[in-house]
Amino acid sequence: MEKTAERPATHGSACSGGCHAGAEAAPAPLLMDVGGVARLLSCSERHVYRLSQSKRMPKPLKLGALIRWKRADVEKWLADGCPDEREMRRSQPA
Repeated sequence: MEKTAERPATHGSACSGGCHAGAEAAPAPLLMDVGGVARLLSCSERHVYRLSQSKRMPKPLKLGALIRWKRADVEKWLADGCPDEREMRRSQPA
């Protein structure tokens, strides 16, 4: 029996499997939910809430019932060594 190369599953009959070749990944979202922050920090969602409630990470935005963090704020916080809110305020220009 002759082996044939398996083709990846396609999403439609018009797709030949090559329509996604070279497609760029979607840009990272500007706002992150608790799950996204937890994945970025490699911790649990509950730990993210604890860090936020104890003011040891950037303050989230509240959009109605939703809680979101600005990706840029979280990434800067990580790059700065994860300072708490008092240290973050001291480092901001007056």
